[in-house]
Amino acid sequence: MSFPPQGSGSGSGGSGGDSNFLGWFNDSTELTTQYPTTTAGKYAKIVDTETIWVWDTDTYIWTDSGLPAYSDGDVTGPASATIGDIPYFSTADGKTIADSNISYTEIVTGPPTSTLGNFLAFATNIGNAAYDSGISSANLVTEFSELTDVNLSGLADGDIPQYDSTTSKWLNVQLDYGDVHAPGGGVTSTSIAKFSGTSGQQIVGTDILINSSNNINLQQHTIFNGTIDGGDLDV
Repeated sequence: MSFPPQGSGSGSGGSGGDSNFLGWFNDSTELTTQYPTTTAGKYAKIVDTETIWVWDTDTYIWTDSGLPAYSDGDVTGPASATIGDIPYFSTADGKTIADSNISYTEIVTGPPTSTLGNFLAFATNIGNAAYDSGISSANLVTEFSELTDVNLSGLADGDIPQYDSTTSKWLNVQLDYGDVHAPGGGVTSTSIAKFSGTSGQQIVGTDILINSSNNINLQQHTIFNGTIDGGDLDV
């Protein structure tokens, strides 16, 4: 069974430019009397049912398609429009459209499926194709004014917040960018620090250690105006 386009054709005997449309009939009896048989794709409009009837090639009988015979949903548009622009409904009744001035080439296409909450990434440098970046918006660290669940109200100009890996939040440690910076790891806990460079803002660990008695440990050969082979030096 084939269904004709809704509202296509008019008049009788295929007038209106549609050769498959056989015309209007008062009822199905009148239709079957005039066209007891026909070919695939033929259809007619019945006044009695106000629907379109089609020739069913499976059963070889006329069948009510249920499509309305009267077309009252025609859409009207502007007097002129730009070729390739996307139309949009300009009234709530669905009968009037306007030119959106947006070309269909400007529409960004994406994947058929994606993960909810993930960011889009451009797939080409043209900017009209996108894909799932795999990065969730839940992992985004927003600007400080939006992080209401952590204490950032006391930050002053030049202070540096610290990232807390256990809560995935930024915390206010009020470290100024001009303060001393130490290495992130790999330093012995009892190592004496020294300045690295002349800025006075970078320190590193040394091989000189403090023992459990808070004395400098000289178990390694260390020179103090001469050679001292082991032993402790009181501070």
